[in-house]
Amino acid sequence: MDRKVISAADVTAAGAGRSIVVAPTDLVTPLALELAEELGVTIERSPGEGSDAGSPAAPTAEPADSAAPTPDRALPIIPAPADPSPKVPPTRTPADSWAALRAGNTRFLRGRPTHPDQTVDRRRELAASQHPHTVIIGCSDSRVPPELVFDQGLGDVFVIRSAGHVLDAGVIGSLEYGTAVLGASLVVVLGHESCGAIAATVHTLATGEEPPGLARAVVARAVVDRVIPSIVAITSTVAAPAGDPVTAAVAGSRSIGAQVFDPDSLRTAHVRYTVDRLAAYSPALRQGLRTGALAIVGAEYALEDGTVRVVEVLGDIGEEPRD
Repeated sequence: MDRKVISAADVTAAGAGRSIVVAPTDLVTPLALELAEELGVTIERSPGEGSDAGSPAAPTAEPADSAAPTPDRALPIIPAPADPSPKVPPTRTPADSWAALRAGNTRFLRGRPTHPDQTVDRRRELAASQHPHTVIIGCSDSRVPPELVFDQGLGDVFVIRSAGHVLDAGVIGSLEYGTAVLGASLVVVLGHESCGAIAATVHTLATGEEPPGLARAVVARAVVDRVIPSIVAITSTVAAPAGDPVTAAVAGSRSIGAQVFDPDSLRTAHVRYTVDRLAAYSPALRQGLRTGALAIVGAEYALEDGTVRVVEVLGDIGEEPRD
């Protein structure tokens, strides 16, 4: 019987509260086990030939920092990064990477971007390899392109975007690739004002209704269900700001007592939750945090003035969060 590796992607595909049946020889990755516990997914072992019901559970893949796997485990081999390009310093701390982003954002908000690393020579230099200093997971919103917000160029940042910067196995795998393989020393979770994913979640929480049509399948299941856990317990009594599309999403709808959902509080809570979940889901990111080689930052972008505010930090970036 062929041995398969049960990954976090398999757990995500199964869906919350469901079961996955694995063969006696299948391997289950540590990330898959963590995600299964988070989503309430049960991983069951099917009886194999010659086995009995009292046999032990399916074997699990060893964490990355344990003894080296034996060849018969057939785990994927991730290639080591190519030799660094001349532009990459021999050591680059999380504080160095954040300083580069902070300086770029200052240029951007003042209307004086330099558009670095966009020359023909830089393009040719990157043809052989890439060594971004930061991985950014941000929202798909067209008004918040991270490369422009932080005035970065080719090869500087490794960007992952999804509506509401929600997490799944593909996003976490990409984050681990950007840090463990490409060598980025910083992960930034970038939220923003007037987020449509937050608005959709506010509407669902306040009314119990889901978006209609195709948006229902895409937004409600893929986005809202992943945003709700981070913000469901946070409500506050606020006056609805004029013209705010997030608060407008609940205007005139069923309220919970005298309370409505404060979009600013919910947005910040979701950013912080995403930062915490990254550290919880990924052994590779936790290892980087333990050694000080990596930091994770939660930040929020203001659409009108272009500023970026730090709201959560795991590790040392030389800057503290602001309330």
